[in-house]
Amino acid sequence: MIRILSVVLGFLLLGIAWWDAFSTVVLPRTLGAVFSPARAFYLVGWRIWRPVGFLIDDRRRRQIFLTSFGPLSVFFLLGLWAVMILVSFALLHLGFKTQLNADAGIGSFLYLSGTTFFTLGLGDVVPLNPLGRGLVVTEVGMGIIFLAMIIGYLPLLDQAYAEREVGVLLLESRAGSPQSAVRLLRRFCRPESAGVLATILQEGERWAAELSQSHNAHPVLALYRSQHLDQSWLISLTTLLDACALLIVARSEVPAREARAAFRMGVIAAVDLARMLGPTPGHEPGERLPPGAFQRLCAALERSGVVLAGEQEAEVRLTKLRALYEPSVLALSARLLVPLPVWVPALEEDEDERIF
Repeated sequence: MIRILSVVLGFLLLGIAWWDAFSTVVLPRTLGAVFSPARAFYLVGWRIWRPVGFLIDDRRRRQIFLTSFGPLSVFFLLGLWAVMILVSFALLHLGFKTQLNADAGIGSFLYLSGTTFFTLGLGDVVPLNPLGRGLVVTEVGMGIIFLAMIIGYLPLLDQAYAEREVGVLLLESRAGSPQSAVRLLRRFCRPESAGVLATILQEGERWAAELSQSHNAHPVLALYRSQHLDQSWLISLTTLLDACALLIVARSEVPAREARAAFRMGVIAAVDLARMLGPTPGHEPGERLPPGAFQRLCAALERSGVVLAGEQEAEVRLTKLRALYEPSVLALSARLLVPLPVWVPALEEDEDERIF
């Protein structure tokens, strides 16, 4: 029974490890996927890491601490897969009673599996029977394949991260720092800037689509934070959605078609990423924009020519649009410890003319 149980557990552990590694590195991960060690590792690991970061008062130190989780988790996950494969072959050696030139205990099988998987080739513990040698050759091949997967996986993450951050930097240069939809519209919503705003919205739509695709395929990217305090993919995505919602409600001479397209793509990205990371939306609709602040929002937009005709009707329509994405971005904000942009920022009179 012990031998049979060792063989069953060995094959089961080996299958789980390889399928999880293959689906994470090679295949794009789909929403609603079944339980996997990688998903459980990220959820549990972040739940342990996040409270520690929450206790750090200094924003810069907290940013450094939280930023380190994403890259470190990749190496820990690779180590988890390696340990699972190593233990699975040790169990197979034990279950198939591999004959060794040393004491045939679980410790020797673990040592043999480790030196084989990492292709050390020390030769001090070797199998003597054909089945044991076949397992060794198989594990050597898997070790080489695993190494090749790692070599291709790390640059892929780095490239996706770099492409995401380019979009974050571009939107921040246009929407101000800290980012705000009001600042973006005050700068680019005048009639002479309508073409520029349409281009910004088209770029935002494409960036949101790439964000959704890359972060659903590789969820660890959601935990990769930007280099600066007031930058984040979540802040940029929320700013884009806020700006599109205002443009849709405005009913003025603005690129409404581009705004609706970018809004739809942004909502899809926000909802999918919130579902992937596991937070449950449960926030009040007026949490970011209380009812009393809507008049101040309208006043802040007047200078740019964005007039929300029919104030009461516009507020109702804006509330409906916000309900499509704000529960998701608020849940992501609470999960990732990223503050969202405010609806009504403190504006200066000459802000439109300043470079920074």
